[in-house]
Amino acid sequence: MTGQDVPVAESGAVPVSGGTQDVYASPDTLSADRAGDRRPFGWLVVLELLALVLLPGLLAAGLRRRMAARGAAR
Repeated sequence: MTGQDVPVAESGAVPVSGGTQDVYASPDTLSADRAGDRRPFGWLVVLELLALVLLPGLLAAGLRRRMAARGAAR
């Protein structure tokens, strides 16, 4: 879809004109660009990177312990 006609609202609460304007999605506009969202998105990135690095190692260590416990029980 290249664009969609939407009503144009004037500065008041009630639109005065009945005109329309094309609205296009812009890939350059990110929700993280808002000033209030920078800190939460920063923490989210840190937590995701830590999970990406630590979880595979923790899973491998847990599997190794489980396999060692099964071998010692036999």
